[in-house]
Order: sequence, then structure tokens, then C-alpha cells
Amino acid sequence: MAAQRLLLPLHPARLLAAATGTAAVAAASIVTERLAAGFGVGDAALAEIVGGIITLNVLLFFPPGSLGRHPLRFLPVLAANILPLVATAWLARNHPLVVQALLAVCAGAAALARPFGALAAAGATTVVMNVLIALIVGSGADFPTIAAVAALAGCGFGFAADAVAMPVLGRLATAIERRLLAMSAAAFLEEAARRWNEPGGWNGTWYEADAVRFAATAEDLAFGAGGPTPPMLCLLIGSIGRSAGRLTAWRDARRAALPATIGDAFAALATAIRRGAAGEAVVQQLRAAGLALPRTGDAEDHAAANVLGLALLLSELAQNVLHPTPLAAAPPHRGFPLGRTEIRVALQAVVSVAIAILATHVLPARRPYWIPLTVIILTSASFGETLRKSYERLLGTAGGLIAGELLWLALAGRPALATTALLVAVAAIFFGRTGAYRWLLFWITLALALLLNGAGAGSLLVSGRLVDTLIGVVIVVAVTRFILPVRAAMVTAARVRALLETVATGLRELRDGPIEGWVLAKIDAMLGAIRVASDAELLEAGLRRDARARVQSRLGAAEHIAGAFNSFAALPANFHPQPETAAALAAGAEMAAAAATGAAPAPADFAAMEQSLLGRADGSGLIRLDLRLLSMVALIADMIPKLAATIGVRSGG
Repeated sequence: MAAQRLLLPLHPARLLAAATGTAAVAAASIVTERLAAGFGVGDAALAEIVGGIITLNVLLFFPPGSLGRHPLRFLPVLAANILPLVATAWLARNHPLVVQALLAVCAGAAALARPFGALAAAGATTVVMNVLIALIVGSGADFPTIAAVAALAGCGFGFAADAVAMPVLGRLATAIERRLLAMSAAAFLEEAARRWNEPGGWNGTWYEADAVRFAATAEDLAFGAGGPTPPMLCLLIGSIGRSAGRLTAWRDARRAALPATIGDAFAALATAIRRGAAGEAVVQQLRAAGLALPRTGDAEDHAAANVLGLALLLSELAQNVLHPTPLAAAPPHRGFPLGRTEIRVALQAVVSVAIAILATHVLPARRPYWIPLTVIILTSASFGETLRKSYERLLGTAGGLIAGELLWLALAGRPALATTALLVAVAAIFFGRTGAYRWLLFWITLALALLLNGAGAGSLLVSGRLVDTLIGVVIVVAVTRFILPVRAAMVTAARVRALLETVATGLRELRDGPIEGWVLAKIDAMLGAIRVASDAELLEAGLRRDARARVQSRLGAAEHIAGAFNSFAALPANFHPQPETAAALAAGAEMAAAAATGAAPAPADFAAMEQSLLGRADGSGLIRLDLRLLSMVALIADMIPKLAATIGVRSGG
């Protein structure tokens, strides 16, 4: 147990991905430098830097596995690197005003590309970054040749890492991490078994601390490239907690003990996970416990339904820990993905870059194009998100500069140690790519400080980056606040609308059988997007209590809906709802669809459907499973008006 607690925070999948990415960057830098020196094509040191940066961009911008599985994408990615570098260098020498206008247009195009998917956004961002690289370091006449050599080496090693090294090492790391996760799950369930029948043992404090820690570990596991983990694993844990919590409340309210089988099932499932078993016997054990409850009233039948639901959730948890399977792909998006807010953000990017370019002519900056770089990166979906990102960028840049300068002073005269520190910083960039933005900026800036000092640029140029970053922050915050402002509430409304549409689709699917995995994945993703937009909304609102209450109500509703849908993942493959449950699903789908289009959702009489279902209970357990499903649909229906209020819809009735 101690070894498992020690190893889990290290995340073997992340460590190996960081090591692979760092090796690819180092190899591309060395090969580019040797080729430039061997063929005498110009500044070999500059070629080394550009080759490493291109490799870093390829591996950071494009989703893991998106390049290696499709070798034909090598040519478009290579073109997105070579053409902007060469064309920008030539234009900067012959038509400087044209290239500055081109940079503003490319920034707007990159903002417009985001709704078209990860690959489109990565390609557009690659073009913009290469235009900036050429503007910053491409003043020499031999730069086009250097750019071609660096792009070939950078893209080649980037593809090699994504196609060969990362998948192979990722599978190894994921196998190690999955075993550690299984041990963590077993320990968690053994603690649950111990506490189940202990007076006062099962309490929210213990469960929240352990379950949240376990869920975070499961979520981090999805980073591994070797084996995708269904995202419902994290929320399954929350669903188990709610289900077990309802049983505990029922037991305490009536001072009657549920069968000890519940605690025994926790222990049995822990043993099954440690042995690598599927846990089917545990399902039968818990199902028997549910059927054994006396049917003397509605409360007992609800408790039995929850026991049955808990059995299915625990079984699904075991399956996801031991035998995770990829989710089915979502159907292609229909319709034009650009809306009013996306076009506004693109126009803001163009205006911000134009003002930043003007600032480079007015202000005495050593590397003036760091100001447009800051503006391009910080332009976000709303003013609140831009504000948060600006704060984190300033914090990460300042911290990285201070740490880099102190480290360089400590390592002065020891180039081997300085190179090692630079490689560690690059590895930290890959390791923390999915973490907090300020830490990513910290490591990027630290690496840049070491690189520039090593190239003889000096502390003045390094500290100038902080000043340029501050100027860029002021420009982008002012533009997003006063020119075609996009409020976080507008972004939240769009994301809530997308969530409601997905909820309607999922409830319709449940009428015909178990739900598709992509629906669960999309709901989970939309919940994360709503959290980000809500944080930005709170930042815009400041300390207003009404805004905080509204945001908390919305987030609570979205989390309840996500939890309910993740409990649907545990339904048996041969499940088909009873007529009352099918009617409840249809009513819930109509409510979600109406709210998404701006209409008032009409209420449905779920209590009458539930009474009808209880009247037909036959002791087979299937009605009880339908009863649980119907209660989850009623919960979703209760949450829809709270979400609808976000997009200006009043609840009906």
C-alpha cells in the first residue's frame, strides 16, 4: 500500500511520455545542428534551436497519437512548418508591412479554426507560431535553408516519437499504472467494507477524501497513450457514493440494518480486483441482497432498487479498472460550427495583434514580436477566460524568469549541468502539459531563460520578455473587454445548450437499450467546459453573491446530470426499459430538447409513472432496476430547469 501511494503520483505514463518527447526534441536539435554545420548552410546554433522548437510544437499542439496513426499527415504538417517559415522570412525582408498584416490575419484564422476540431486548431496554431519564429529569428539571408532543414528534422522526429516510441512505452506505462490503480481501488473498497456496518463509520468526510483521491488517479490514467480509459470511471465512483449514501440514509432513518451482504460485497469485489477477476459473482451476490429485502412498502422497494443499482455500479467499476475498452466514436458534427461568439473572438484576435504590432513600432523592445505572441496565445473564448489566462501567464513567466536566472547563475561555467537543466525543463513541459497553465508557462520560460543565456543573449533580453508579456496582457485584456466583448455568460449558455442537446440524445437512446459510450464521454467533456466557463463568469462578476449562487446552482445541476448518466453505464447489455420507464425517458428527452432550443420545458408526472411501475413489481429484480432508472430520469428532469435558467429559459408549469 505504501509503495502504491508513492508510485501513483509519479504517473508512469506521463513520465515516459515526457522522456520520449524530451529525447525527440534533443535528437532533432542535434541532427539539425549537424546537418547545418556539415552542409555549411548558415548558423548551426540557430538551426539547432529552431529544430528543437519545431519538434516541441509538433508534439505539444497535436493530440497524442493523431500523427503516428496517419502517416499521410506528415506532408501537411511539414508544409505547415516550412512554408510559413520561408515565406515569412522572405516577406519580412522585402515587404514588412505585408507580413505584419499576414500575422494579424493568421491570428484570426487560428481563432476561427478552434471549433473545427483539435487537428484544425493545431494546424492553424502551428502556422501562427512559425510566422512568429521567422519574425523573431529569421532575419538572415540563409534562414530559408535553415528552416527547411529544421522543419524536416523536427517533423521527422516528432512523427517518430508519436508513431513508435510513445505508443510502445505508453502501453508499458499504462499497464504499470493500471495495476497500481487496481491496487488503489482494492484498498478503497476494503476500507468501505470495514466501515459499512461500523456505527458512524460510513461518513461523508471519509468517503469524499478517499473517493476524490481515487477518482483523480483514474482521471490521470487517461493521459496514458497505450490504452484509453473510459472517462465514466471517475464519475462512477461518485455514483457509487450517492447510491451507498441513499442506502445508509434509509437504514439510519428506520433504524433497520441492511444485510451485511453489502459490506461483504465490497470486500469480495476488492478481492476480485486484486486477483484480476471480473467480479460477476459479486453482482449476483448484491442482486440477491436486493431481492432479499422484504417488500413492505415503497421505501423498501426503493432501497432494493438502490442495492441492485449499487451492484451494477460496482461491477462496472471493476470492469473499467481491470478491462478498460475504448469508447465508440461520436457521430460527425452536423451544421456549421462557427457562431457569433467564435467570430467575435476571431475579430478580437485580429485587432489585438494589429495593436500589438503598432506597439512594437512605438516601444523600444529588443524582441518586439513577443508582444504579438502573448496577445495571440491569450485571446480566449471570453473576457473572463482571457483574464484568468493572463494572470496565470504573468505568474508563470515571472516565476520562470526568476528561477531561470538564478539557475543560470548557479550553473555558470558548467555547460554540461546547464544542458541537463534545460532537458529537465523540457521534460517538465511534456509532463505538465495537461496541468495548470501557469506551471506550463513556468517551465517554458525557465527553459527559454537557460537557452537565451546559453546563446549569449544576456539577462537584459530575458527580463525584456517579462515586460513584453505585460504589454501584451494589457493589450489583450483591454481589447477583449471593450471591443466586441464576449461575456463568459454567453459562452456558458452555449455550452449548457450543447449539454442539454446531448442529454436529449442520450435519453432517447436509453429507450432502445444501453447508452452509447460517446454520449457519456461528451457529457463528461461538456461538464468540464461548463466548469471552465463558470470560473470565468465568477471572475468577471467579482464578489457578487447572486452570481456565485447562480453559478453554484448551475454546476450542481450539471454534476447531478453527469452522475446520473454515468450510473446508466452500469446497465446490463440486454436491458430494455419497461413502458413506464420508456415514457419517462421520452418525457425527459423532450424537456431537455425544449430547454436547449429556448422553449420552456413542460413538466412530466414522474411520480405517477413510478407508482404504476411499483404496482407491477413481480420480484424478478427487473422492475427494481427500472425503478432506479426512472428515479435517475426524474432527477435529471429536476435539474433541467436550473440549467435552462442559464440560457434565459423559464421553467414551465
